[in-house]
Amino acid sequence: MSAGYWKERAERFAFAGTLLLVPPNQLEDPGLQHPFWDVLAADADQAVAAAASRSRQLARDDAARDVSAIAQEYVRLFMGPPRPAVAPWETMHRGGGAEGVGFGAPTYRMRDELRAAGLSFEGSGQYEDHLGIELLFLSVLCERAAEGGDATEPAAFARRHPGAWAGAFAQKVAQAAPEGLYAQVTLMAARFLEQLAEAAPAAASEAADDEAPAQDGADAAGCAAFAE
Repeated sequence: MSAGYWKERAERFAFAGTLLLVPPNQLEDPGLQHPFWDVLAADADQAVAAAASRSRQLARDDAARDVSAIAQEYVRLFMGPPRPAVAPWETMHRGGGAEGVGFGAPTYRMRDELRAAGLSFEGSGQYEDHLGIELLFLSVLCERAAEGGDATEPAAFARRHPGAWAGAFAQKVAQAAPEGLYAQVTLMAARFLEQLAEAAPAAASEAADDEAPAQDGADAAGCAAFAE
C-alpha cells in the first residue's frame, strides 16, 4: 500500500474518531461543515458515500442554526444522564464491565497499547477503550505506516479492538437514533474498519516482500543456470 493510501486511511479514522470522542459544541471546529464530508460523499464505496451524504445534510441543516441539536443527540446517546443510550466503550460490548460502568479488561488492554506506542489520551476525560480514542489511535498507526512503519499493525490493532465491536455498536446507535447524525457517523466508521480488513492481506503480502532478503548476483545467476 502506498503512503497516500495510509494517509487517506489516517484522515478518515481521525475524522470519525474526533466526531465520536466529544460533542460538537466542545470542539473548536465542530466539523459540521467540514469539506471532508464532500470527499466522503464522493467515495467509490456506496455505503460510505450514502452515509456521508446523509451526514453532510444533517450537519449542515443543524449548523445553519447552531450545534445544539446535534450536541443534545450526542449527550443522550453517549453520555446521559442517567446513563448513555449506547455506551461508547469497548468494555460494554465485549464483556468484563459491570452494568453501566465502562471500565473493564478492554480498558486495561487499550491503556497498555497506548503506552507501548508512546501515546496518552488522559486529557480526554474518557476511558481508553472509548471508540473515539480507538479510532484516533488507529489513525496514528496509519500515519506511521505512511511514514514507513509496520503496515500490518493498523489492521491487526483493528482486529484486536474497534473492528471487533464497531459494527454492533453502529447497529445499536441506529436503533436508538435512526434519523440522527451519529447513526451515519458510526456506520461510516464501521465501514472504514471493514475496508481496512479487506485490504489487510495485500498489506501483509507487501510487508513480507519488503522483508524478504534479495538474492545477490551469484545466487541469481546460479538459479538462471539451473533453470536452463
